[in-house]
Amino acid sequence: GAEDPSHVAASEGLARLAEKTGDFRTLVGLLEKRAEARRGGDKVDTLVKVAEVYEDHLNDLVEATRRFEAVLAIDPSHLLALKGLDRIYNRLGRYQELLANLERQIELAATPRQKINLLERTAALHEEEFLDHAKASAALEGILQIDGSNEAALTALARHYKQLSRWDDLVKLYERHASLVSDTAHVFELTVQRARVLADHIGSP
Repeated sequence: GAEDPSHVAASEGLARLAEKTGDFRTLVGLLEKRAEARRGGDKVDTLVKVAEVYEDHLNDLVEATRRFEAVLAIDPSHLLALKGLDRIYNRLGRYQELLANLERQIELAATPRQKINLLERTAALHEEEFLDHAKASAALEGILQIDGSNEAALTALARHYKQLSRWDDLVKLYERHASLVSDTAHVFELTVQRARVLADHIGSP
């Protein structure tokens, strides 16, 4: 049924007071009640607020996770909840879940810049936490599809191609990289590296 307006006003007032005095246990209790009584967007907004209080003020990452997940159960593309879980998975070292979360954020990214940032983080996770050069390469190739002259991606990709013995791809990558660079010394260095791969691994002079 509909909430009594005077009751709502009183509970809003209590919530403000609890926040002001730093009584976050009380605040979270009031917000939980509000979330139970609400539907739709209101419910989701309140649950996000609950999750953030657990995360930021009570440092209870288990409860924060539960609330952010409850938001995604209602709205799977809710960015604040995805970003909240992103922060928590990072802090807890839950890298498998973090990767799935980043994939979801990549699908929803509004700008190429955002997508590139998320792909950079994905590539770094695959490399540092899972030592997975193939998946790191795929993420970096994703960056180059968006921004073909991304210097960091071109450089990192060469490293992974070496690890994967993808010599033909490495030669093409050095050619592509050299064609995008204006600094003569850098062009020379890339040309030498390409020649070395051809000599050592492909066997054509």
